[in-house]
Amino acid sequence: MNNKILLINPPMTYLTSVEPIRLAQPMGICYIAGVLERAGYDIKLLDAHAEGYYGRQKLGDRTQVGLSEKEIRDKIMDFNPAIVGVSSMFTDQYHNAKMVCKAAKEANPEIITCMGGVHPTLVPEEVLKDPNVNYILRSEAEYSFLDFCDWQIKEKNISPEKIDGLNLNPKEQWIKNLDDLPFPARHLLPLQKYFEAGKAYREPSKREPAFPIITSRCCPASCRFCATHLMQGYYRERSVDNVIAEMEYLIDNYGMKEIYFLDDALAHGNFRQILKKMIEKKFDVVWHGANGIAVYSMDDEIIELFAKSGCYKVLLAIESGVQETLAYMRKPVRLEKVRAVVEKIKSYGMKTESLFMIGLPCETKESMQNTVKFAESLNLDYATFPIATPFPGTDLYKDCLEKGYLVKDYKYENLKFGIGNIQTEEWGPEFVENLRKEAWLRINKIDSANLD
Repeated sequence: MNNKILLINPPMTYLTSVEPIRLAQPMGICYIAGVLERAGYDIKLLDAHAEGYYGRQKLGDRTQVGLSEKEIRDKIMDFNPAIVGVSSMFTDQYHNAKMVCKAAKEANPEIITCMGGVHPTLVPEEVLKDPNVNYILRSEAEYSFLDFCDWQIKEKNISPEKIDGLNLNPKEQWIKNLDDLPFPARHLLPLQKYFEAGKAYREPSKREPAFPIITSRCCPASCRFCATHLMQGYYRERSVDNVIAEMEYLIDNYGMKEIYFLDDALAHGNFRQILKKMIEKKFDVVWHGANGIAVYSMDDEIIELFAKSGCYKVLLAIESGVQETLAYMRKPVRLEKVRAVVEKIKSYGMKTESLFMIGLPCETKESMQNTVKFAESLNLDYATFPIATPFPGTDLYKDCLEKGYLVKDYKYENLKFGIGNIQTEEWGPEFVENLRKEAWLRINKIDSANLD
């Protein structure tokens, strides 16, 4: 019986002029690999992005980073798995996930392909039309993928109609106790490649080696532009002891010196207890929250805990400088609180950064310009201006579709935060893209390269 399973993180394609080439250990497939390994499967991970990180090919205004289709196909042939699982976490990278499934079928038509991640969760019917994709698993999939493998490989008496989130099956089961999951199977990754790249996701790490950690899933908020509830269900936390145990494991086994937290909602719930325990244990680490931190979760106590536990910069998800725009987003931020939070963070010597989204369908040219003015008034160390991006399945997408605001050439490859995909009666992509560039360069005092 062939019980080999290969999980693949595809290469990535970047806009050459405006996107930094990021790199992060793929936690989604690492968590799934840990569950499969615990169940006795012969599991291997292929991070085609990291393995070919320095293999870069120019494709017009884009840069392809990672292993080539031939290299991926050869690696699949060498391992000869029964199942190839392909991660498709970003809609703009879906073409790369499709390419990996094609390579798997070319390596061996008998291989069973299964795609998971955000994109197949958002548009399952479309993904299933691809002849190289046998199955998809939607949303959180550690245990549903295990059921799938038990059905396909061990031929257990499992009805495919009962496998949670398989193809168009209802997604009803969420992992209630995240502590039941094994730690991510990082030992199956080429860790040295991440360390050599010196990246902590989007930017250079401060200390090496740097590792991602996720302490919670989903988010208590329900922002109009976000798909996290479709992917992760509802907000849950790991216990303090479980998170600290993972930190100790990474320190003891790999000498971890930096953490970049990948939570969607860092600083909620028990995060301050985690910080207190880090301080108590005197961990020799620095850290930051790579996906942003909710302003409304910040108070004097937690800001002090940030500083004492090793935080060196705080990326605040302020999102807009206009209260009405925040209300449209369903973002529970009060602008009158923001300035005091920024000043308090600065008082501890931590860098202040923030995200400001522009180009929402409720906005006018004036309101976007007011957001830029507000960002400039805060005197942040760095400000980013992602353009509102209508991903399929989100309420933002539904709003734009209903109002006829999607651009005529709307396509997945252009769903990037540097490209405008919304056209209203007053403004369109050109205005938003120019405003973004102007704001970015003026506020951050940088040249035009690598805007992120």
